[in-house]
Amino acid sequence: MPKRRMPKNSKVKFTNEEINKIINLTGGYTSFFQAACFFLYDSYSKYNIRDSEKTRWSYVEENFNIELRSHFAYFWNKSRDEEKILLSLFVLSKQKDRYCITEDRLNKIYPGYKNYLECLHDRSLIIKKDKDYCLFSPAFVDWIIKELTDISKKDEKPFEEWLRQYKKGFFEKGIQNIESEIEKVNPRYWELLVKAIDLVKDPKVVLEIIDKIGKFYG
Repeated sequence: MPKRRMPKNSKVKFTNEEINKIINLTGGYTSFFQAACFFLYDSYSKYNIRDSEKTRWSYVEENFNIELRSHFAYFWNKSRDEEKILLSLFVLSKQKDRYCITEDRLNKIYPGYKNYLECLHDRSLIIKKDKDYCLFSPAFVDWIIKELTDISKKDEKPFEEWLRQYKKGFFEKGIQNIESEIEKVNPRYWELLVKAIDLVKDPKVVLEIIDKIGKFYG
């Protein structure tokens, strides 16, 4: 990430609300915090948006997401499948602008989660807030959602052939009419979806996540 410097003795002053938003957006990563501060400062220099707090913040989020997407891809690709499943489960837990789950809730959804949670916490991808565990940044949440639902990606195996391979197993788990749900998922993650259905306590939770993503972000 390139280093950026803001001019000394600047008259620009961030509001307390903006500072809190930056902290929430960047999740404690110093370099991410610096990048967000730069984009916020830069927004004050834009004649057409500098007088609108809402538009300034949209400018920050848009540029921050572009700047960080390669970092988010690295975080995701360095995660094991079980960790990716755990990260995806947080999508279901949206509370206003927070993506948090209690350990009790995780235990009910995803047996065996603990080692994966500890690993993600050690990597600062998940942070502890009171009794909840939360994804470190809403921007990372958005990146995961876009990655999982990028249906422009093609798979070598035709969808019908892939579905025939697993349909009996889905039916045995009480999952029917799954075709419309799977079609919302990036083909790269069809196998991950199968693994998630095997690992979570209630397979229908996986479909609930997919359905929720489709409604809110489709």
